[in-house]
Amino acid sequence: MNLLLNFLQNQADTEKMRERAHSADRPCALLTPIVPIRFDEADSWFGGKPRLPKGISWPEQKGVPLHFACQINLSQLPAGIWSGAGPRDGWLAVFVHPVGNAAEVLHIRGDIEERDGPGQMGAEWARTYASHAKETDLLPRWPVRIDEGRHARSIDTVSRRPSEAAWKDVKPDLANPALHPFDPKTLVVLLDSLEEFFIGQLKQICRFPAMKKLRENDLQWMDETKALAFQSLEEFYKVEAILVSSRYRFDLKEVAAQLSKIAGLPTYEFNYLKDDEDGYCCLEYRSSRLCELPDISRSLPIWWSWYTSLLYWHGINAYTKDPASLHPALRELMERIWLGETLGHHGAMGHAPAGHLYTPHGPETDTEVLLELPTSSMQGWIWGDVYSIVLLIKRKALSQGNFADIAIDITN
Repeated sequence: MNLLLNFLQNQADTEKMRERAHSADRPCALLTPIVPIRFDEADSWFGGKPRLPKGISWPEQKGVPLHFACQINLSQLPAGIWSGAGPRDGWLAVFVHPVGNAAEVLHIRGDIEERDGPGQMGAEWARTYASHAKETDLLPRWPVRIDEGRHARSIDTVSRRPSEAAWKDVKPDLANPALHPFDPKTLVVLLDSLEEFFIGQLKQICRFPAMKKLRENDLQWMDETKALAFQSLEEFYKVEAILVSSRYRFDLKEVAAQLSKIAGLPTYEFNYLKDDEDGYCCLEYRSSRLCELPDISRSLPIWWSWYTSLLYWHGINAYTKDPASLHPALRELMERIWLGETLGHHGAMGHAPAGHLYTPHGPETDTEVLLELPTSSMQGWIWGDVYSIVLLIKRKALSQGNFADIAIDITN
């Protein structure tokens, strides 16, 4: 009983603390990726590589190198953040343990240079796109704008599922140049996803009649659709054969010309509902075209979800290195998507996190929120179960510019 009472009291105390922290009206810093990207106006950034003094050692814990997360220009912070405590010169370079909830923050000054270290894709918190990258790869380097706020905006608007959220208003139209691949890698993704889709359609239409009891009209539709499925796969392979050279020497005009040929290839939608009283299948189905919106299904075709998810990720990596590497139509589309995603903050400092946090923080405690980084598709990191990582520091240590003892919490 005492254990339950203590738990309930702790919950009540935590809620009161959070309410007081949220009601405090004082400056905080909002960190937002710059879209359209501008490298010359940002001295703070997420991802990529840090810039450190030449003689400083790469941070590690018990022999494990930490992974770079972000670097913040302290001179750009609002004057009143943390009630005026903390340094306002140099940078904070933030490093996080690849698998554990541990971090190290370096306050650096003077001459700095770009440094190599372990790629973030080897970290557990970079698992959003880990299956599509090498462990030594880096997360995209997003230049960050620092704005003053009174309260950090909700993290709920930060896009976390690019294939579902960022592309929700984009229709699967391969005749649209904004949706075309921009390099050999993205062309391979598209062709492989389409091949799997067409083969899957053919498999289903061949296998189902052999497994189930069908009425004559349903069987007739399947026989007719099977012929079309064979035809579509054959036509797709003709286009793929022409585009073989573009897998190595990418030719955007040739890719665009060939993709328009397969945009209208016959496909179908099919759904098995149940068996009727006589054991015959109850089905719903319709003939369609590759780039038609679904009518029976509640979701877009798997080839489209897979392709756009990887086009999004490869697009960010290319764009943050050189925006001109995306062809203009795709760049315009992606910038519109990324600009919409920045409506939710991608980082904040000196505020009360929106998520649930047990660690006491805020002006009525001795602890300040040094930094919050929410899960973000744009950045490619994911904290906990798609929440935020929060770095906290004692106010006295912050006033002394001492970042040696950083606490970490994950919101829920």
